[in-house]
Amino acid sequence: MPRKLLYGISAIILLVSIFLISYYILQKLNQTPEGLKAAIVDQLSIEQDFANATFVNSATSILTSAGYNVETFSGQEVDVRFYESLPSRGFGVVILRAHSAVRQDSEYVDLFTSERYVEGKYAELGDQISKATFFLGPKTTYFAVGPTFVSQSMKGNFADTVIILMGCSGLNYTTMAEAFVGKGASVIVGWTGLVLPSETDYHVSLLLQYLFDQSRQDTIKEAVDKINQQLGLRPTLYGSLLRYFPSWERDYIVPIRKMDLLMDGVCLMCVFQPPTSRFKQDFLTSARESTRI
Repeated sequence: MPRKLLYGISAIILLVSIFLISYYILQKLNQTPEGLKAAIVDQLSIEQDFANATFVNSATSILTSAGYNVETFSGQEVDVRFYESLPSRGFGVVILRAHSAVRQDSEYVDLFTSERYVEGKYAELGDQISKATFFLGPKTTYFAVGPTFVSQSMKGNFADTVIILMGCSGLNYTTMAEAFVGKGASVIVGWTGLVLPSETDYHVSLLLQYLFDQSRQDTIKEAVDKINQQLGLRPTLYGSLLRYFPSWERDYIVPIRKMDLLMDGVCLMCVFQPPTSRFKQDFLTSARESTRI
């Protein structure tokens, strides 16, 4: 067989092999990896004045682009029993678009449910729950769950979950954040004081963009600092700032799935950052190149 013909056949076989391998890798990476699940808990939508489909759609889009399967829970779904089961649902990111408040004469931070308060119901939970009323808007009373509810009544554990508390005073005190970390969460982000729904929607949307940016992810500290720098120029009505807990997780990078398609001759680079990686970005590379950022 002529040498040129042999070289030609070999080149075709090589190209076909590269194509098939690349196609296989792309198919695998296009499947959302197990564990990359996110929840948007929209308790605020129980009151029509506080519903914001634009925020929910934007957050869903950002998370989906980062490789997450996103579930949204809203309205009457967000009751006491929902919170009870939350850690066992396997979410890596939980966005709590829910009212929260510091319980009177204590340092307990309580999260509102959408379940209307009924005297005597859940009596067995004692001070794990409380009676809560919106600071603004309708004066309907709801059940709220506190830090001891998280530590004593929530079922299962979070799996290194990032939890964003969008309501008022989520990190005024660290009681709720400590309870979440004790249940297996990695990082909690929240406000130091009162905040309007429109304010938290706007700034948390920006925070998500910084945390889940496909080209250049910020650490938790970098993202929170960027928001607070903007708040220095344009403060919230009550002067609240974002904060993260615990402080030693400043370099935490949220897990995402990234995909870059680089056609350079026969070079194909596919990238996946697994959910188990907390401080590094590991890259899977096919063909002849490998790189790290």
